Amino acid sequence: MFYLQATGRSGSTYLRDLLCSHPGISMRGEFLNLNPKFSGTFHAFWSDLVRQDPSWIYPSRRDDVVARYFEVAAPDTACWGLDLKLEYLSSEPTLETPLYRHADRIIVLKRRNVLRQIVSADLLRTRLASGKHEAHGPETPPPIKVRLDPASAILRMREKADLVARYEARARRVRPVFEVLYEDLATPAGPQVLHDLQVFLGVKPMALSSPLKKQTPYGLAEVIENHGQLAEALRETEFADLLEGADAS
Repeated sequence: MFYLQATGRSGSTYLRDLLCSHPGISMRGEFLNLNPKFSGTFHAFWSDLVRQDPSWIYPSRRDDVVARYFEVAAPDTACWGLDLKLEYLSSEPTLETPLYRHADRIIVLKRRNVLRQIVSADLLRTRLASGKHEAHGPETPPPIKVRLDPASAILRMREKADLVARYEARARRVRPVFEVLYEDLATPAGPQVLHDLQVFLGVKPMALSSPLKKQTPYGLAEVIENHGQLAEALRETEFADLLEGADAS
């Protein structure tokens, strides 16, 4: 069993879709998602146990509840994995040790441009609020604009980068790790990355495909309403090299 370890809006759904196009790989989605509309999640399973016996909530039983979940979650496929979102994992640190104990290997998916990552999250919230868009799909929606408070954006970027670094170090201490940069998947190096990833997972490499399209392929200046103001604030930070467009110079 493996984890696809990532933060939100880093391309994990796309990579998961690619992996699931392999007949020998099975993957489930964000199993730690707290949204009640998702079925088969860990927390839904855990809540059912607690309703039957309140003692399941005690920290001393974390190992047992995780073991039970994996007993029912495991498919028949030899190579299978779960989408491990770090935002959810960090909210329940008592799950870290038992969850990592169950993985044989870990894919660490990172996004090089963390500014684009938080912009993608804000654009998604705006689109979903309109009721006219899904989080992922085979079509690219038209561009819209969001406004970012510079101080808040810098804080969010640092928190995202720290979260990724902290859990990457955690993963590397306990299991074999394969690192994937989301941006590389759309370059000529992408097929080789996917080939090597399949070797890492122990399956016969084959061409992988997904119908999903990028939801925000536009330049940052096209989608950030106050791009110039944000660029000015970022110039003196560690994120200055993430700027794009005329305001980056």
